[in-house]
Amino acid sequence: MLRGAARSLHADRLPWTLTLAGVLVAVLIALAVIPADFSISARGELQPKNRQHIFAPEDGIVISLPRSDGDAVEQGTTLAVLRSPALELQFSEVEGRRRTVQQQLSAVQAARMRDERSAETRVDSTSLSADEQQLQQELNSLDNQFLILGQQQRDLEIRSPIAGRLLSFDLKRLLADRPVRRGDRLMTVADLEGPWELELQIDDDQVGHVLAAWDKAAGRQPVSFLRLGQPGVRCEAQLREIGSFTEIDDEGRAVVTAFASLADPTPSGARPGTTVIAKIECGRRPIGFVWFRSLLEAIQSRLLF
Repeated sequence: MLRGAARSLHADRLPWTLTLAGVLVAVLIALAVIPADFSISARGELQPKNRQHIFAPEDGIVISLPRSDGDAVEQGTTLAVLRSPALELQFSEVEGRRRTVQQQLSAVQAARMRDERSAETRVDSTSLSADEQQLQQELNSLDNQFLILGQQQRDLEIRSPIAGRLLSFDLKRLLADRPVRRGDRLMTVADLEGPWELELQIDDDQVGHVLAAWDKAAGRQPVSFLRLGQPGVRCEAQLREIGSFTEIDDEGRAVVTAFASLADPTPSGARPGTTVIAKIECGRRPIGFVWFRSLLEAIQSRLLF
């Protein structure tokens, strides 16, 4: 009797088990087949497209800052003047050596011309000609150094490469009478009236999806973004350029820089450096991949390593 009851109970459960298995298989098929929009998130900034960072051309001391934060400047406007004691010393040494060699060359030329008049001193004249040639070569080298050092000294007067507005904050407190090293970023000039762009930081472990979609999109890859502080205003852009190398950002993350052109090239109320949250459209993928991508990639990494 008990065996009969067990068989009856098992028979009653069988349809439910088959139904559950069928539903599970259907869900798995749906996850693998049904397409959904796939995008990669990235953080970035809203920036004027035409902007130039100004760097120190040499080690030196900032002795003059004629302009202040936010000033409008024209191309060629003096932004800062540096003094380089090391460069001044090099210039003085080359100038002194140059005068000495010029004097020696003049003396050798005068002696050669005098000795050439006498056949008895022809051997000495040949030697003097060799000395003259050597001194002339040295003088030419010193002249080139003199010109280079002169240009480096003129470069210590830093001029704006473009017309725009000086963006750097609190310049006089940060730079006035301060030493700087060659390559230090001193300030930024940007054209706020021209077109703007997005500068995006894509996580290095996600950029492969963006690149794959970039190849298929033939340079027409949509980007949507929200400005920080304006969560209800959705804006559109189009990916324009993807960096070819990975760098480490201020938070220690490995990222690839990308740039996107705005649908509205002159957005109202835009401020340089405004933080944005962007989504880079990467086509359509199975909905299961879109929903569980992080889990699938973690499992894949575990299996490979």
